[in-house]
Amino acid sequence: MLDAHVSPLYTRLAHVAVHAFSDATQAVMLSPREHMPCCSARYIVILINNVASVAGCCMLACCGGVLPLPLRLRLRSRLYLSLTIRYPVMKLYHCKDARSLRALWTLEEMGLAYELVNMKFPPRATHPGYLDVNPLGTVPTLVDDDVTLTESSAICHYLAEKYGPTDLAIGVDDPQYGEYLNWLYRSDATLTFPQTLVLRYSSLEPQERRIPQVVADYTQWFYSRLRSVELALEDRDYLLGHRFTVADIAVGYALMLGVSLGLDAKFKSNTQAYLARLMARPACMRACAL
Repeated sequence: MLDAHVSPLYTRLAHVAVHAFSDATQAVMLSPREHMPCCSARYIVILINNVASVAGCCMLACCGGVLPLPLRLRLRSRLYLSLTIRYPVMKLYHCKDARSLRALWTLEEMGLAYELVNMKFPPRATHPGYLDVNPLGTVPTLVDDDVTLTESSAICHYLAEKYGPTDLAIGVDDPQYGEYLNWLYRSDATLTFPQTLVLRYSSLEPQERRIPQVVADYTQWFYSRLRSVELALEDRDYLLGHRFTVADIAVGYALMLGVSLGLDAKFKSNTQAYLARLMARPACMRACAL
């Protein structure tokens, strides 16, 4: 980050890059980090990743009377270096509509730099070498330098803690910390698990191996667990009150899976309104489109 008196120029650079190159950067126009006083060098790289000349963009940002000439010259040099330094970037292995959406959505909410590896499902069969990355053959897999994670809710937790501070996380000293963790991990173990059996024995298995009784039993199991979501939302917009956290991302994916399986016909009113709020978030829409 630049010195405090220079940092507003990062915001200007972001806006200049977006508006001057709107056609090339249409995909990232919807992701300004408005909650931050300025943009990091890494985030600006995302904004101008389709701009042919980094040096030209630096000149554009540093001219126009924004700063006195000596400071413009010094800043232009520093900007150029910051924009051309190669940072290690996280790599997310992803299958569309799979649990990796949780991790992808979190990355988009936080505005973090990442490399996305899109794969066809099941990746153990469609993506050569994937078992070397994740011996389980499941998705997601997040590789962050020498750290590899394969559990979707844990990845959300990891990103919020390691790359915070962020409003997406709740700290250990917060009275709602326990409730926050409970929702974060309930999302997969309690709300997603029964749906995976519905999916498997209604669609994924060959016709002769499908088991309607398993589908019926685990559909009912899912609905019974879903009551906790409906009750929690009785007087609030999100699971932890009026603040959106990664717990909402994790539970939100479980609800989206329910929609894809046709289980949303029995979602109650609070759950339906909650899911609509989640899916209207720009970061969610971007993640779903990738």
